Amino acid sequence: MSGGSPSPRTRGLNRTASGGSSPLPLAERMRQRLAGAGAGAGAGAGALLDNDRVLADSDSEGEAAGEAAAPEQQPRARPSALAALLGKVFAQPTSAAASAFVASKACSRTQRRELATLAGLESAWVSCDQAVKANVTDLAASIAAELHEPFWFFRRSLLGDSDSEPRALFARRMATRPLSQQGRDKYWMASNGVRSQSWLPAAASTLDAVVHVVQGGSGTGVHIGAGRVLTCAHVVDARDDEGEDSDEIPARLGRTKVLMFPSGRTFLAQCTAVQETVDGSQDVAVLDLGSEVPIELLAGAASGVAELPAAAVADTAIPLGGRLFCIGNPSNVDLESMAQGEIEFKPPTWHASVGRCEGYLAPDIQAARDAQRARGRAPTRGELKLVAEAEAVGPEEGSFLQHSCWTYWGHSGAPLLDERGRVAGLHCAWDDGTGMRHGQKLEHLLAALSQPPPAAKVAKRKGGGGGGGKGRKRRKA
Repeated sequence: MSGGSPSPRTRGLNRTASGGSSPLPLAERMRQRLAGAGAGAGAGAGALLDNDRVLADSDSEGEAAGEAAAPEQQPRARPSALAALLGKVFAQPTSAAASAFVASKACSRTQRRELATLAGLESAWVSCDQAVKANVTDLAASIAAELHEPFWFFRRSLLGDSDSEPRALFARRMATRPLSQQGRDKYWMASNGVRSQSWLPAAASTLDAVVHVVQGGSGTGVHIGAGRVLTCAHVVDARDDEGEDSDEIPARLGRTKVLMFPSGRTFLAQCTAVQETVDGSQDVAVLDLGSEVPIELLAGAASGVAELPAAAVADTAIPLGGRLFCIGNPSNVDLESMAQGEIEFKPPTWHASVGRCEGYLAPDIQAARDAQRARGRAPTRGELKLVAEAEAVGPEEGSFLQHSCWTYWGHSGAPLLDERGRVAGLHCAWDDGTGMRHGQKLEHLLAALSQPPPAAKVAKRKGGGGGGGKGRKRRKA
């Protein structure tokens, strides 16, 4: 990202006032997320204590719903060195404390590089000269902003009452209403607030299986069993992707992300399959859960991926008019205004919204829309009407799954589930000219899941399928 980012300094150069220790752009966004949420030392300490209540409430809710008792817990597997280090970062009560910990002698230079890579920072920061104290200070602040702050934003979102806590709302079958075409331009919009949706299935194999990416850029995914997580390919990102040519695909295979379940259990996960094309019509990735991050507050939780909630994958494509619901991470940051202020979403994480399959986008209409964008001017009313009133096609010939579930930026990779709670697609983008939401259709999900395990060394290549090159800019999600 450009603008406002301090550059790593080389040995011997003086620290200037303009260089300062100003945060990277996404760091500032995450600071705005926590504004007014009690990010100070006292609030952090309170959150650490209150998380025990979240787990207790979650356990009691499961018992009240008649869920089967969990099997006798096995000893937790020993975390990897990186997972253990991340657990220490997350254990810090505030972002400032986390930054100080990373900058201290408790972290080696190699460990800082590993954390910077995990946070998706620019390669210039990953390999910066850590002999310069100012570099270490800025690097540690960016790592804390990209990892510690979103972790605690997600955890605090689980501390609300029945009117704001995600699982409590979903247990009452509360969700945001569907988008509908409004106004003279027939723009797809949704009304504010959540409403009762009695048809929603239970949380155990739907909401509980949804994961959030613990990173400033955010993103969502869904666990489908055996430690496999489906998400969008563009969620498996890094800062260096944003400055590359848009006609090449980043090398995503092998990248590691941090994923959190609504129970609070948090894992490192590695990208093992990608189904992606330059135009974004195919945009699916598979991540395999690895080492669990040791969170002291979750010491009594289940151990191993076998006990994790999982959603089933549908076996047939969702038809036109079929009911859908989406669970994703809108957060509370306004990423559509220059001021980048806050927006109040309820809830700000694991947010459920309902809608329908609005058919599949015809390739010729997609081409017409892409041509409109390429002209470098706003489309005319007639051009917008051509797209808005275009007839949908079937799943075999269509590119994107069009849906009317409300989404925001952090919904990238969020599951689109049918009435039975099966994954029928993934939300991936939206058309800013019409407001229509786009999803990855089932065919692309199955293609990604059918790919063989990657070889030890992954060759970079252009184009679609399971390859990776570098630098396609992400689509709006």
